[in-house]
Amino acid sequence: MIRLRNAKARICHRFSALRRRKPVGQNKLTIQMAQVTSAVHQRQLAGMTTTLRQLHTATALDQPAALNLVAELERAGIVIIDRNIGDAFESTITLSEEARQQLQMAVDHNASTAAA
Repeated sequence: MIRLRNAKARICHRFSALRRRKPVGQNKLTIQMAQVTSAVHQRQLAGMTTTLRQLHTATALDQPAALNLVAELERAGIVIIDRNIGDAFESTITLSEEARQQLQMAVDHNASTAAA
């Protein structure tokens, strides 16, 4: 679990400099971005897709905040948004290959240390 948090922290660190906020706000932003990343990852592991419409319910954030966070994650290259031209809220969100690999390595490492 600690390794998973560290991987999420590394991913979030990549884009935390993008937002210039007060230290407390930036810490909260980083935590929320980790929540979004984790929610998308868990849904991908379960074989489910995540749309922009579903994101706020999967993360327990309000919808405007969730949409702003996923936009920042896309700019940072952590998530990929497959745009739906007919209904923007039905656009699907997936983790980039690099982010998915880092999170999966952390999950695997946590499982191996827990078994030991």
